[in-house]
Amino acid sequence: MSPAFSSTRRTVAFAALLTFFLTLPIALHWTGGVTKEGVYRGISERAGAFHYIRQQIFEEHSDVDILFCGSSLLGAAIDVPYVEHELSQALGRRATVIGLQQSWQGPDMNYFVSRDLMEQRKVKLLVMAAPAWIHHSNQPHVQLFRVIRYGDTPGALDGLALRSRLAIYADYVLGAPRQALLLLRPNPVDPRVEAPSLNEHPTGYMGRPFVRRQVVAPALPLNSLIYSGESGGPFHFDGPPLNSYQLHFLQKTAEFARQHGTLLVILHMPSPSERGSQIVPDRQLMPQILGAGVVFAGVPSARMFENIPDSQFEDYFQDEHLGLNGSELYTRIMTPALIQLYEQYSHSR
Repeated sequence: MSPAFSSTRRTVAFAALLTFFLTLPIALHWTGGVTKEGVYRGISERAGAFHYIRQQIFEEHSDVDILFCGSSLLGAAIDVPYVEHELSQALGRRATVIGLQQSWQGPDMNYFVSRDLMEQRKVKLLVMAAPAWIHHSNQPHVQLFRVIRYGDTPGALDGLALRSRLAIYADYVLGAPRQALLLLRPNPVDPRVEAPSLNEHPTGYMGRPFVRRQVVAPALPLNSLIYSGESGGPFHFDGPPLNSYQLHFLQKTAEFARQHGTLLVILHMPSPSERGSQIVPDRQLMPQILGAGVVFAGVPSARMFENIPDSQFEDYFQDEHLGLNGSELYTRIMTPALIQLYEQYSHSR
């Protein structure tokens, strides 16, 4: 078998090149590198609404009343303008409610994006979605390399297993060449990119034609939508447990929220597989695991759809994502609970 390299010089050259790329994240950090705003600039919209996310982190400076941060499951479930309108009515002033949507699930991506915003702007309520039952990945989010830089978030990896720390360092390495390129020129931004639009092109369940329904939200007691440690109510936390990677970044998110005086609200996302269920099933008792300043909320499928004929149930979903009908229904149900949590937390501060 012939050797991998034909000469010692080529072996040394390859080793030098490999060392350069493996240490580039550290070198960029030591030399000051590029601005964090520059890193966010030009991220592909396939990875999420990053043009809008960049604007909200680096160009806007007002306090945020409610921040929704998560994957498309949360983005499809919540009508942000509706929440903003209802909160404004309750407060008697213009409220600021924003949604930072990324593609694909990952508590690590949620943590880094929400942390970047909360380091720039005061947030009162941070709302995230509980990891879906089918989401078991213990690997970094597939787009995380676009967002993170070595040395930016001290303490973020403390307590994480060595294997996971190495995986995240690999993301630093993967993202470093793009960051180095910013030293030569800024990343271009597509002028056609605008703020995300909720269900701009509605589709029916599993590719079927979309059928618009007149949404009638049931009148539900708000205390039935919010988990209370005194009474479990409809909440059952007996699903497949979170893995250590997921749990680490949820704990870091809760820890960072507490440090910044922010209430963390974790929502259970409705699923078509829960059809007719009288309970809110989830994976682990997160308010207990994550500590003070964390609230869990959701609605049983049977109660959410109690005014909906069973034959129309699937018209409220796209797949695991809620559709336009479902988003309107879920948002109308959960918004009063979020406003109540906001007011209670604001009065306690």
